[in-house]
Amino acid sequence: MTAVQIVIFIYIVAYVWIEMKQLYKYGHSLYFNNVYNKIDTAMVVFYFATAACKLSAIYRIDLAQHYLKDHINETLPESIVYFKEKNRFYWSADDPEVVADGLFAIANVLSFSRLSYILPSFESLGPLLNSLGSMIWDVIEFLALFIVVFIAFAVGLNNLYAFYRNVETPDGKDVNKAFIGIPGTLKTLFWSCFSMSAYNSYEIDVNHKLVEYVGFLLFGLFHVMIVILLINMLIAMMSGTFEVIKNSADVEWKFARTRLWLNYIGPGETVPIPFNIIPSTKWFIRIMVNLVRKCCKQADHIEDSEAAVKLSADQEMVQDANKKYHSVISKLRKRYIKSIERSTQ
Repeated sequence: MTAVQIVIFIYIVAYVWIEMKQLYKYGHSLYFNNVYNKIDTAMVVFYFATAACKLSAIYRIDLAQHYLKDHINETLPESIVYFKEKNRFYWSADDPEVVADGLFAIANVLSFSRLSYILPSFESLGPLLNSLGSMIWDVIEFLALFIVVFIAFAVGLNNLYAFYRNVETPDGKDVNKAFIGIPGTLKTLFWSCFSMSAYNSYEIDVNHKLVEYVGFLLFGLFHVMIVILLINMLIAMMSGTFEVIKNSADVEWKFARTRLWLNYIGPGETVPIPFNIIPSTKWFIRIMVNLVRKCCKQADHIEDSEAAVKLSADQEMVQDANKKYHSVISKLRKRYIKSIERSTQ
């Protein structure tokens, strides 16, 4: 692991410590109700998976080095040769370093997307972020219909060209390269939505005109359904959502900004990441106060034990009542927000 990766790993450990404290404080239901907490959890999982793969590769390389020291001038097993001598161009697809690079790239994307958390504090960017969040739901609703149509054409074209899979002409050319199996068909249709596949993908180097005509019909109908109808329908849905947010941009922005401010009201961390993993003065004071309280409780003798039990029971009832109160208020707030959104739509 490089020095930069070690620093990132220390930062992530400190970040996990903060997230665990928040999870313990608010509970899993309230914690995962926030979208950014879900992003944080996914980011941490990917970073730790990256570190695990890196450590696995280091451990295997270390084992290979020790094996070489103990077995000099002997025929080396393939596993030892792989982790000691082969360079990156000959690594397997599931090599720990290769997997770690992929996981690390995804974690980096999630890390930088976390910057959108502070955007509601800006008057110009806050409404845009709210519009983006609403448009994502439009995209999710649109994908239900899009996937049905997409898979229907993919299965049809794959079955049409199934016979010509891995078939070559007498001069050594592939009969068709675009619709080779389900993965190839899905790739061709997906990139054709963005005009990045050849227009003559339906053609075959065999004198089977009926297959070409049917392929041309299905391929053209796919573009009409997806590119002309469905994608424009999605654009209309997102335009409508943006207009609704724009008409109430000031209210939406102030609500999002207030929600952001509320996360910083109340007790928090004394020092920022990654210094929070170092015990602070506040932590030592809290430990000493708790010890003093325990000693004082042991020194004080309560004669009436029934009164003490009753007092603790009353405190538990008050705590349960407070939890129920906050839960009801939270649900009422969510219901109010949902009703406002439905009325605006």
